[in-house]
Amino acid sequence: MCSMSVLALFLFDCSSLNNYKFTTEISEHLYIETYNVFGSGAYGGDVNVDVVTDSLTFRIIVGEYDDYDEFYTYKCNGDSLKVIFGRQVGRDSSKIISSKKKLISKLSQLDNISSEINKLPKIYQ
Repeated sequence: MCSMSVLALFLFDCSSLNNYKFTTEISEHLYIETYNVFGSGAYGGDVNVDVVTDSLTFRIIVGEYDDYDEFYTYKCNGDSLKVIFGRQVGRDSSKIISSKKKLISKLSQLDNISSEINKLPKIYQ
C-alpha cells in the first residue's frame, strides 16, 4: 500500500506541475500547496487539490475539493494541525463535513493524510 501511495503522489506531482495555483504558509515551515486538477471555466467551480508540506521532508495530499462550494481550513496550535473539510450550504453559512487533528511532527510518517481524515467524502457523491 505504501508503494501505491508513493506512486500516486509521484504521478500527481509529475502531471500537475503546470497546474500549480499558489502556496499558503499555515505555520512556521508548514505550507499548503494548491493545484488545479480540473478547470470548468464558466460552467462552475474548479476542482483543486491541497498538499501539506514542509518543503523539505514530506508532501502529503490532503484531498480534493470543488472551489465553488467546498473548502479546507487549517488551524495550527503548537505541534497540532487541525484539518477541517467543509461545504457552503447557503449564501452566508457553511457546514463542517469532517475534521481531524494530527501531530505536525508525525506528518512525515503518513502515506496520505486524506486517508486519516475520517475517509472524507468524494466531491461528487
